[in-house]
Amino acid sequence: LYIDREHAVELPEDAEFICDLIGCHGADDEGRDLGELVDVEKELARLEKDLKNVEGEIARANGKLNNAGFVAKAPAELVEREKEKLATNQGLLEKLRARIAEMEALR
Repeated sequence: LYIDREHAVELPEDAEFICDLIGCHGADDEGRDLGELVDVEKELARLEKDLKNVEGEIARANGKLNNAGFVAKAPAELVEREKEKLATNQGLLEKLRARIAEMEALR
């Protein structure tokens, strides 16, 4: 796997989720493109599933944070953790959407 053509990086087998987040591209010894190495439709289905899960987490966090009762009664550290989770998931959502667009371009 490589980050870009100038920076080859070997990653362990279980690092697939990292590649999804940072947008690694696969290539074999002959330099074949990612679309030749993975089942694009299967990868798109997996990414769409991940997207739905992240959207659900964002909706859940927004529901809590938009609930005046929760914000007023919950400890400040819990409210802050929810805000952090929301920000993290929003960043992940953007990355997933970008990755889906990359995979759709390989169709």
